[in-house]
This record gives sequence, C-alpha cells and structure tokens, in this order.
Amino acid sequence: MPSSPSSSPPRPVAVLGAGIAGLAAAWTLARAGVEVRVLEASDRVGGVIRSELRDGFLAEEGPHSLARPSARVRTLFRDAGLEEHIVTADPERSARYIVRDGRPLPLPTSPAGLLLTPLLSVGGRLRIVAEPFRRRTAPPQGDESVADVLRRRGMGDEVVERFLNPFVAGVYAGNPERLSAPHAFPLLRELELGHGSLVRGLLARLKAARKKARTGARAGGPEPEAGGGHGAILSFRQGMEELPRRLADGLPEGSVRPDAEVRGLRQTDDGWMVGTDGGEAGPFGAVIAAIPAPALARLEGTGAGQAARGALEGVRYPPIALLTLGFRREDVVHPLDGFGMLVPQVEERQVLGALFPSTLFPGRAPEGHVTISSFVGGTRQPELALEAGPAMEARVLEELGALLGVRGEPVFRHRRVWERSIPQIEVGYGAVREATREVEAALPGLVLAGNWVGGVSVGDALASGLEAADRVLAGMG
Repeated sequence: MPSSPSSSPPRPVAVLGAGIAGLAAAWTLARAGVEVRVLEASDRVGGVIRSELRDGFLAEEGPHSLARPSARVRTLFRDAGLEEHIVTADPERSARYIVRDGRPLPLPTSPAGLLLTPLLSVGGRLRIVAEPFRRRTAPPQGDESVADVLRRRGMGDEVVERFLNPFVAGVYAGNPERLSAPHAFPLLRELELGHGSLVRGLLARLKAARKKARTGARAGGPEPEAGGGHGAILSFRQGMEELPRRLADGLPEGSVRPDAEVRGLRQTDDGWMVGTDGGEAGPFGAVIAAIPAPALARLEGTGAGQAARGALEGVRYPPIALLTLGFRREDVVHPLDGFGMLVPQVEERQVLGALFPSTLFPGRAPEGHVTISSFVGGTRQPELALEAGPAMEARVLEELGALLGVRGEPVFRHRRVWERSIPQIEVGYGAVREATREVEAALPGLVLAGNWVGGVSVGDALASGLEAADRVLAGMG
C-alpha cells in the first residue's frame, strides 16, 4: 500500500459507499487523524438503515435492531455519543412465534419445551433429540446448503421446513436449500466440528452463556455479550437511523459527498484516483470499497478477471417490501407479546413474517396503539415485493387478520420497497470469497467491506467497516 513519508501527513482515504460499513470505516479513520472522503451514490447516508417518524409512529425501512453488539461496537457507540440514545428490548416480552396450521405458536426456549412443542410432530421432535447420538461425521470438504447440514445430521424434512425455513426467511429472506452453510452460517460448522453434534454444541453454548450471565450478575457487570434473549437486542430512541447519522455527523464537515456514483478507479504514482459522474477525485492513499458486490464488479480498474467479475456480479439481492401498519390496540386480538412471527413456506402465506416493534422498543407507537411491520417478497415470492401499494396492503391486512386477529383499519401506514435487499450467501459462495482476495491482491491499497463480505447483520457490517479501517491504518504504518 502506498504510504507518505513520515514527515508528511497521510494522504486522504476514499471510502466508496455511505452505508453502515463505509461510515464505520470513515469514522474510525477520522478518529485516527486521517482525512477521509466518503463518496455515496444516493442522496443520503445509511444505506438500507432508515427510520421514518410520523404522527407519533416510528417505522423502520430496513433493520429494526442490532443483536449482541461486540465489545468494540459498544465502544464505538460510547465514543460516538450514542450510549444515552440506546433502547433495549423488553426481556419480559421475549416470545418468538412460528406459524403452524394457520396459528402463531411460541418457539420453545428450553430442551423441555422442545419435547412438548406442537410446532413439530412427535417424530420431528424425536429426530432432534436423537441427533446428539448419531455417529460423528466430518462436514464435507466442499460447500453444502444449510438444509443439507440438518438432513445429514438426521433431522429430516420437517425440521427443515418448520424451523429452518422460517428462520432463514427472517435473516436473509432466502432459501435454506440454496444458502451456503459454511459461508452464511459458519456457526453450524463450528458446532459440528467442536462437539460432533449441532444440538450438543448449542446446549454447550447456552450453558456457557447462562454461566457468564450469573457471573456477571454477581459481579455487577454489564449484560454478557454471548447471552441470548431480548436483553442483548437494542436500537435507538429515534430509530436505527440514529446510528449512521451520528457516525456521519462525527466526520469533519464536507467529508461526505452525496450523489457521487463511482465509475472507476485508477492507480497513479501519486496515489488512487476515483472517477465519478462529476470527474476524478484524488489522489488518495487508499480506497475502501463498501459497495454491493455487483457494483464492485462493474467498476473499471479493479483488476478483477472475468471469473471474479462473474462471481461478484452473480451475488443475488432479492426484492423485499416492508409495510409498517399502526392500529388501535383494541383492533388486534393477538397480545403481540414478543419479537414477532415467522411464516414457513409450507404454510403457503403471502408474508414472510412480521415484527412487533411497539412491543420491542418504546416510542414506536402512541399510547393505546401498536405497530406491526410485515415483510414480503425475498427469494420466496419476489414478485409480491414489487406489487402496487394498495394491492400489497390489502394482501397483508388479510394475512394479519387471519394470523393475528387484526380486525380494524390501520391508522398509520408506511411502505418501503427495496428492489435489491439482502445479499444471498448461496452454495458456491467460495468463488465470491476468492474474487475478493483476487481484487485486493491485484491492487494493494484497495480494501473491500460490506454486508456481502463479512455477514449480513448490522453488527457484521459494522465489524467489516472497522476491520477495513484497521487494515488501512496498518498499511499507513
């Protein structure tokens, strides 16, 4: 990576993309005294993290929360002045629901509950109980789908369809038959290799988390990072958009340049030049590209070969629509006493699931009202995400009436359609990982970040940006 003489200040760093990964990288570099220029193709920062406040309701247009932030992310919140803005989910209202035969049933939270849950047949429950006693087998050397892992461990189709399918829809809006186990859910391989059993490994993690929680409680320390439940889920008073806004506001004035779509990169003896619609910017000492994989593939000057470009261009981002509706509390029969509900594909419903934001966090609805945020589309039914607003609302209201007992007209409506939403980490994703290595090796000083690089959650994207900043700072010496 090019570096300036020790007597000269470091050259500015270009950050492509003002999503949460790019902003975390820029904020970290600025804190270290490095000048940054953030080039964002749209007219606002935050990427898919957007919050709408209107008429006493708060609607999230993207992620609703952040789960179990790492110690470094918590430090970032503190240094960015966000600690006093954090709200945590109510631990007393922690139910998660999965629909079975048209009824939302609570997901079991203990081994005993799993033995009794009506979400699975007796045979399905026995398959889970028997999994720790199956012969230990090493995962295959190559790739395999998440569904194949559970079937290989003897859990059968029912567990895949009733448990895994809705869970994957809630995280990726994707299909467990296509998502890569080692790349999309590396924890599965870690559990299998470490314990010889998925169930045994999960129980060991739960035991360790409870022990850590008890130890922390006796010591009067903070809530454990590894713990489960709603105490580890957080947002901010004015919504998730407070996070990217605060990071952007912490940058020196003029650091963020909106409406600046990047077209290409060029290395010169003086450093990096970045081409945009408005001409070239630079020179820069390094470039952090925190943009979607297909956008990276289309950039000129990345040094990617045809195979690498094809792998990056092939990452799928299916459409998703989020429809947040506000109701009078008396117009909803269901208690909404938890995180939300997920709908397995075998139920043949029109929604992937729904979250209960006004249960999770304060300030999401006026007194006497509730909000329900439904998500539609994904890889399951992508065409529904692009449906016209009135038709989509009618479809969602019909589903909410059947599943949650919604019987009144909404008093608040907010709809957001993302034509390209969550990157699908599918079988064969090793080619994408190899493409990132090829691009970075071909062009020292170019560092890649984003939710397709290190994980799709908000916490993963933050970590990706922080790591990218660390690598640039290390290269500067």
